[in-house]
Amino acid sequence: MNLKNKYLLLLLLFFVIAAVIRINLDGLPLTHPGNIKAADPVYHTTITDIIKDTHQWKYYPDYIAFGIEKSINQQPPLVYTNAAMLSLFSSIPSWSTVYFIICLMAALRILLIYLITQEIFKNKKISILAAALYVIPFKPDIWLYETYIGFWIQVFSLTFLIAFAWLFIKYLKERTNGNLISLSIVTTGVIASHPQDLLYLVIPALYLIYDIIKRNKENITKVKKLAYLGLAPGISFLVLLPWFLFVWRTSQYNLAWNSNPFPTDYLGGITTPGIQFIPWFLLVLAALGIIISILAKSKYKLGLLVTGYYLFFIIILPRFLSSPHYLGRTGSLLPVALAPFMAVAIYYIISQLDKLTKIKIN
Repeated sequence: MNLKNKYLLLLLLFFVIAAVIRINLDGLPLTHPGNIKAADPVYHTTITDIIKDTHQWKYYPDYIAFGIEKSINQQPPLVYTNAAMLSLFSSIPSWSTVYFIICLMAALRILLIYLITQEIFKNKKISILAAALYVIPFKPDIWLYETYIGFWIQVFSLTFLIAFAWLFIKYLKERTNGNLISLSIVTTGVIASHPQDLLYLVIPALYLIYDIIKRNKENITKVKKLAYLGLAPGISFLVLLPWFLFVWRTSQYNLAWNSNPFPTDYLGGITTPGIQFIPWFLLVLAALGIIISILAKSKYKLGLLVTGYYLFFIIILPRFLSSPHYLGRTGSLLPVALAPFMAVAIYYIISQLDKLTKIKIN
């Protein structure tokens, strides 16, 4: 078996292990900050049952809407419609189908971490290390925060964000139409699963538009490439725009500036994942990996730029918003952002030990 096939088998094994670990979180104790028996998962299951019973997604039934006619369903459609279809065809209860889909989507991050790390460092050993670091959690209520606490639709949308980061880096290196179409697909996934996460994509999307206009002289080429990038997300956004406006008007999200930063351990009334959630030795490894990457100068600058952009949104910006809790919760992706750099540090340490001991490490 050649080395490439070994890596593929390892990735498949990691994916299966990660999915099984997440599927078996049901036995966790009923402790703060949450668990899969909390209110959010029950609500997600109820929405799936509504779609099964009424064969539509747009409106709540009377028992949810308190008798109000055509009360708009405030939940985005992607997760629930797929879970409802799976439940209808399989006769498996909604709770199980929703949770199963979420666990598969969460486990998919293993593959995406590998792809991102490979795109940045071009080293399969570092990439497989990064994927391995995300497989088995050191503490489930931290490492698997969204699944554990019940932010299930965020699991979908934030996984799409990881895919966007990988495709964004890939596009800047290759600039193919296939990259643009793939970016449009994952952006549409964000819109249909948890559209608040579009906030993270505004600046990258504007840059992509600028890059397309700047690099292509013929107008017809510009139009085609912009269509590849924006047609599917644009149609999805326009179709769901009335729903977006209604939900935003009735929601608690507020992007107004707050001059008095919130403390790091409190964001909107809920404990949120952050640096304080990660064991100190992993933070040391991540810091060492970042330093190594910086010392490599321009070699890894794209990966550092994407990571820095993400960290700004989850660590700095939320402290200065009137309603900071939503962006703060996205800190659950912090292990994903740091895993590649932890892997770089581990690989560097092993390499140095190999040089000192003169032992060949395959």
